[in-house]
Order: sequence, then C-alpha cells, then structure tokens
Amino acid sequence: MLDYNIAIKLDPENGELYYYRANAASGLGSYASAVTDYTRSLRYNPNRAEAYYYRGNAKSNLHDNLGAIQDYKKAIELNPNIAELYHYLGNARTNTADNQGAITDFDKAISLNGNNAELYMFRGIAKNNIKDTTGALADFDKAITLNPKYTEAYQNRAGLLIKAKNYDAAFADADTIIAFSPKSEVAYLIRGSAKYALKDSLGAITDYTKAIELNPNNDRSYIERGKMKEQQLDYNGAIEDYNKAIALKPQNTEGYSKRGNSRINIKDYNGAIQDYQRVLQMDPKNADAYAKLSAALTFSKNYPEALKLANAGLKLQPNNADLYVKRGILYDAMQNPREAMLDFNKAIVLDSASFDAYTYRGNTKIKLKDYNGAVDDLEKATSLRITEDNLLFLGDAKMAQKDYNGGIENYDKAVDQYPKTLRGLLARATAKSTIPDSSGAMQDFNKALEAQPHNENIFIKRGDAYLLLKDSINAIQDYNTAIEITPQSSDAYLARGIAKYKLKDVRGALIDYNMAIQLLPSNQKAYVKRGEAKALVKDYNGAIADYNAAINLAPRDKQTYFDRGMLKINNITDKNSGCLDLSKAGELGLKEAYDAIKKYCY
Repeated sequence: MLDYNIAIKLDPENGELYYYRANAASGLGSYASAVTDYTRSLRYNPNRAEAYYYRGNAKSNLHDNLGAIQDYKKAIELNPNIAELYHYLGNARTNTADNQGAITDFDKAISLNGNNAELYMFRGIAKNNIKDTTGALADFDKAITLNPKYTEAYQNRAGLLIKAKNYDAAFADADTIIAFSPKSEVAYLIRGSAKYALKDSLGAITDYTKAIELNPNNDRSYIERGKMKEQQLDYNGAIEDYNKAIALKPQNTEGYSKRGNSRINIKDYNGAIQDYQRVLQMDPKNADAYAKLSAALTFSKNYPEALKLANAGLKLQPNNADLYVKRGILYDAMQNPREAMLDFNKAIVLDSASFDAYTYRGNTKIKLKDYNGAVDDLEKATSLRITEDNLLFLGDAKMAQKDYNGGIENYDKAVDQYPKTLRGLLARATAKSTIPDSSGAMQDFNKALEAQPHNENIFIKRGDAYLLLKDSINAIQDYNTAIEITPQSSDAYLARGIAKYKLKDVRGALIDYNMAIQLLPSNQKAYVKRGEAKALVKDYNGAIADYNAAINLAPRDKQTYFDRGMLKINNITDKNSGCLDLSKAGELGLKEAYDAIKKYCY
C-alpha cells in the first residue's frame, strides 16, 4: 500500500494506480477505501468491467447490496460472459430478498459454468426462500454430487430435511459434515435438532454441549440446549442456559421468553413476569408475550393485571384464536364462566380446529356441571390432538359422571403418554382416593415420589388424598414435608391450614392462612379460608375484611358473597347489606342464596 501511495502522489492522474491500490485495500479488508479507489479508477476508464465487478464485491462486504447490484449489472453490460458476475449478482439479490431475480442470475451463471457446485447451492438457498422445497433439495443434491465434501451444502440440505421431518436423513448429513469437519459447530447443532425430533433428548443435549465447546459464544446453542433441559424437567439447568444466551445477546427476545417459561415451571412467577415484560419492552407488538405475561399473572393470581394484558394482546390481534383461549382460561380462574365460555366459543369460530379451545371449554363445562357437554368437547379435543390437559380433563369429566372406569382409563393414557410430568399419575392417585381405593392411590403417590422425591406438589396432592380418606394427621405430615422442601409454597401452608381446621385447630389454621397470604398476597382461597376461621373465633370484622379481599380478587365468587352475607345477617346485625350479598350470590348462580333470602330477608 505504501508503494501505491507514493506512486499516486507522483502520478495522481494514473487510473491504473487507483485500480491496483483498490485491489490491495480490498485484500486487506479496507472495503470503504477500496470503493473510493475503484470509483476514482473508473473516471479514467469507465468501461472497465472488472472495476465495477470488484467495486460491487467491496460494496457487498459493506452490506450495500443495492449498490453492489448496480455495479454487477454494469459489469455484465460491459462483459456478459463472466459467470462469477451472475453468481455475485445472485447473492446480492438474495440479500435484498429478490429471490426470484437471484434464481434467474444463478440460472445464467450455471449455463456458463455448469460444474460449479457453489452456484447450485446458492440457487438452492434462493429457492428455499420462496418455499420451492423440491427445487431447493434438488439443487443441494446436485451441489453435493459435484463436490461430495461440500459441507455448506450438507448443512443447508440437513436444515431442509428437518423442516420436511426427514430426521434420519438430516442426522446422516450431520454425521457426514462431522466426518469431513469434526469441529463444525453447525453440524452438532443440526444433529442435536434431529435427535430432539427423534425423541433422543439426552443425545441432543450431548450434541448441543459439543457445539458450545466448539463455540461458547453462540447464543443459539444455549437456547437449544435449554429447550432440551426443559424436556428433561431440568428447569434450573435450562434457566442457566437461557441466562448465558441472554448475556451473549441481550436484545434477543427468545432468551427472555424461554427463561420465563422455565421460571413458570419452578413457580418463580415474579421472575417470569419480569422476563415477559422485558420481551414487551423490546417488542411491544409481541402478542405471544402478552399471552404469556397474562398467564404468569394468572398463575400468581394477579387476575386484574392478567386481564389487562389479555385485552391488550387481543387489541393487537383481534382474530387470534389462541389469545381468546388464554383469556377464557383467565376468566375461568376468575370464576367468571360466562365470559370464559364466550371466549372459548369465539376461539372455535375463528379456528374450528383449535383443540385448546375445546379442551378448556370442556374444563369450564365440568365446573358448570355440564358433564355431558364437557365429555363431548373433550372427546372432540382429543380427536384433533391429544394433549396432557385434554386427557386429564376428560378423566375429570368421566369421574364427575361417576364413570370411574372411564375416568381412570383416561388418567392411564396420560400416565403412559406423559410419564415425566407426573400429572397423570397424581390425577389417577387422587381419583383412586375418591372411589375410595386407598391402596391404589398410595401406590401411585409412591411411584411419583420415587421419580421426584423432592417435589413438594406430590406431598401436597397426597396430603389432599389423605384428607379425602379422612386421615388428617397423615395429611398434615405430608404438608409439613412440602413446606420443608419449598418454604415459599403458599399452597402448602393453605393446605395445612385446611387440615388443621378440620381437626378443630382453628388458631393453628389461622397461623398457616396468614403465612399463605404473606407468601402470595393474591391467594384468593387463603382469604376465604381465613375468613371462615376468623368467623369461628368470633373475629367478625376480620372475617368480613378477608371476604372483602377475596371478592376483590375474584368478583364473581358466588360462594364468598353468600358466606359474607350470612355472616353479616347472623353475627353483625347488618341485615340489609347481608341480604344484598345473598342477592349477588343468587345473581351469580347460587340457588341456595334465594332460599336464604326467603328465610332471612323478609
């Protein structure tokens, strides 16, 4: 470069010197300087095709694809027989999403040089971009035929094969890449994806780990491995991987979204809420993030905020059936079945194949005691796609119909098809305790504990089963264990409080209800139960305050209106207000409220 600088200083009107200095600058990666010198050289020789060609390359390296296209076109106009020009013009068009134009250019390049494997590979990429899968696959095949060691062609073909669900062939291509290039990070990522699709989650984790060893700075590898760890129910391990992905690429919303999902599974609802909020800060129109944030708020029992988010998501996408399903689930949790049903119905109108809409509408019908309608919806859901939820809900509906064999049969299916989550096993155990089949129930709980001995939810469920079997002492022991495992479990304290209350240990129950509310201030059921206990110890004002809090959290809870009304009438001589509460309970669908009105309000 120094020599060219001196030469140009001595002879500044020599166009050849600018041309050669541009070549040298380009070789050194100084593309902006190269563009400047090619431009100067063209002032002296405006018909030099190579100068336009090389300036186009420099512009392409500067991501000025439109400028590169203009230069390649000019070079072709001056010399239409240089195959590489059509090649690079095709690449530039692909980079500007003009895939059809790129295919035309690659066609011309191939007509001039039909044995160049790269041309077929890049044309295959352009065809894939316009969803011409068959044409793309044929081009990748041809590229590999011309160059059997062309790893990039194998990579692209493997990606296409995964999309086509031809996982075995994709696996084979990844193996071939690794044989030629043992340090190919991409090959391990591809093979990991194929193994995942072939239900080899542990094998997939091994491949993603190898990809990370080869390149620890690729956020994608951590995200993919995190997904596999979720499959293995290793949520903390998944969160560690998502943390790393976020550190590497903090502006990638996927890392936050995935971490939020894992946090939900370990009941870190506040952490999940923060993650989904972060997604929405970066992508305010992300309807999926609205739905997930709404779900996290629902899990944390913050129903008013969840509803705001669900409404915001629907404002962005008013024809999104999934968002109606999510809001319907929320309304159901808020004990507003009428609105829930309207949303599920709307979702089915928008998407008649929405298995989720049928699933959750069926679940709401169970709560409305429309068991036949529930079975119809849930059987429709399972015919569209079997999920753990619709199998479990169908089991619930059958049990409600007193079809115990049918109920157990559906729980059996859930156990067989989703053995890792244990939900089916726990549902079956609970069902057996209601029949009652205490021996079968305990066998199922023991199996669950063998699989996950530190899962507090199993102890809570077994405690609930002991209560059904009228064994409150063992129930309390299980709730104690749940609290030892997860001291922050509001549900465990609530359950233990209920057991103590059944044993007439009202003051002990009150201590547990206080703790449940302290841990989760939006735990509506804890306020209801504490209200009951306070009424029993004649703390009527405290009981009313708790019923008020419960109603604020669930404004359509008819039973709590009824209980508050009866308390006002019988214990604090507020007949008018109490009768209004009974009226509200009746309005919400509680038949015995009207019986009470006839007895106490006239």
